[in-house]
Amino acid sequence: MKKIIKNLIGNIRKLIARSVFLVVLSIQLVSLSVLSANKMAPTEENTNLVQEAVIQKINLPSQFVVIAPETADLTIGYRNGNGEAWRVSADKTRLTHSVAGKKPGSFQWKTIIARDSQGNVINSLKNIQISVDGGILLLQDNVSNLYRYDWDKLYFIKLYTGNAYTHNAKKNTFVKTKNPLLLDSLSIGNSHTVWAMDSKRNIIYQLDEKTGAWHPRANGISVSTGTDGTVVIIDTKGAAHMHAGDNIWHALPGAVLEKIVCCSKDYIYGISQGNLWRYDSTKKSWEQVMDAYNKPVNGVKNIGINPIGAISLTSYDGTVYSNGKQVVSIHEHAIKAAKIRKLKQQKQQTKTPAPPAINTNNR
Repeated sequence: MKKIIKNLIGNIRKLIARSVFLVVLSIQLVSLSVLSANKMAPTEENTNLVQEAVIQKINLPSQFVVIAPETADLTIGYRNGNGEAWRVSADKTRLTHSVAGKKPGSFQWKTIIARDSQGNVINSLKNIQISVDGGILLLQDNVSNLYRYDWDKLYFIKLYTGNAYTHNAKKNTFVKTKNPLLLDSLSIGNSHTVWAMDSKRNIIYQLDEKTGAWHPRANGISVSTGTDGTVVIIDTKGAAHMHAGDNIWHALPGAVLEKIVCCSKDYIYGISQGNLWRYDSTKKSWEQVMDAYNKPVNGVKNIGINPIGAISLTSYDGTVYSNGKQVVSIHEHAIKAAKIRKLKQQKQQTKTPAPPAINTNNR
């Protein structure tokens, strides 16, 4: 009986620690946002910036404040039951890492110098993404090299991405080239949804976690993944689609977009000519987001969303705004993804699967 009570208390403490981690993290994001907002008050030093913002006629949703750009690129996941948060430093030379401590609410940010398997420092960092279940941590530099983190050896291993593909529009098939594949716009939901883009050729790729190969899946200009496994893209005509598995895509009609982001199937956003749109999964339609005065939100050059649902909007003058709001409980997604990953690993140990076929005709 004592053992049962002891285990129960231990589980309750872990649950509290996970919940407090996300709450404190959200509070910290808002605090950083308020601090940055105070720095952006109209002074002699930034009068021109404020005037430029007025010229661009930026309308924002309520509760959005100015934040540091690197704060918007936060990536969050769980590993061994602990919350993990990563981001690239402002000068793009280091990583900042935080892990939830054993005591509820006790976590610290620390700086990490990214090194490869030879001990060389990886410079000019661009992006870092962790899967919600902690199975994959990928780093990308400014020349499109990808590195996967070895959690045991504590260094990054450079990945071979293979050859690039082109798209044959008449046959709607992908043709392999002799050119190296250079990927950008990396997006990771869980260990099974790792996607990226070849922006030069407008081709969207998916990582095969078993073989490490990148497979072309669609023509497009934007891709985003959610922690629940949702994958959304924008094709070359500006139409949005959601991945339904087996390389089948379902249309999300109603808007012509330039970029799309999501953190789950219920939180999908896009921008079009500076206007902000949200997809209503219940009505199955796109709706324009309004500000506090019921006017369309506009003047938005770029959009981002982190795993817990905090939205960041970049204006045409480069200012980044965020609401610092948590709308998604990623812990449940992490548990589900971890179970799927474990089952797949068990299957791999019992049999050797055939290489997956690429179906390029169903789009």
